[in-house]
Amino acid sequence: MIRASIPGYFRARARLLLAVGLAALAAGCGSVDFVNRADLPALRAQSLGLVNAARAQEGLPPLTFDPALNKAAQAHAEDMRRRNYYSHTSLLTGGPAERYGRAGGAPIGHFAENIARCFRCAIPADSASVRQLHEQWMGSPEHRHNILKPDVTRYGFGLAETEDGKHYAVEEFYGPVRPEDYQ
Repeated sequence: MIRASIPGYFRARARLLLAVGLAALAAGCGSVDFVNRADLPALRAQSLGLVNAARAQEGLPPLTFDPALNKAAQAHAEDMRRRNYYSHTSLLTGGPAERYGRAGGAPIGHFAENIARCFRCAIPADSASVRQLHEQWMGSPEHRHNILKPDVTRYGFGLAETEDGKHYAVEEFYGPVRPEDYQ
């Protein structure tokens, strides 16, 4: 029997990748999501209501819920909570367009994303938490711009939290490609 040997570099690399994977798995096992799944639709509706009220004040049309955007936003909030990072881009799931495409949406279009963290917030998240997150976003010029972006028509919201009251919130915005985008 002939036995092929793996060069030491590849063996060490494989061990490193295995160790990183196991560490990520272990980190995720100790993390619990306290958002009451029964309350999540109400918190989403409140968030969309706040966004649409801000848009109405600027003469912009309201956004509508998109189930794929809700799914993408929720998955990203849970990923950030589980892996303890804070970014628009995940090493595992990519950016907003990739997450939306995997959730069943169109991978091309007008995208915007707001993320926020809230420390020592109510557990489980409540109406005051959603209002606080919205006020944070409206107080930031970049996040406010995303909320008031005229190119978007659809909305998604996700929320995950840790046992010590750290909330990870994600707002996803999408607008389809229009004929004038090609000109």
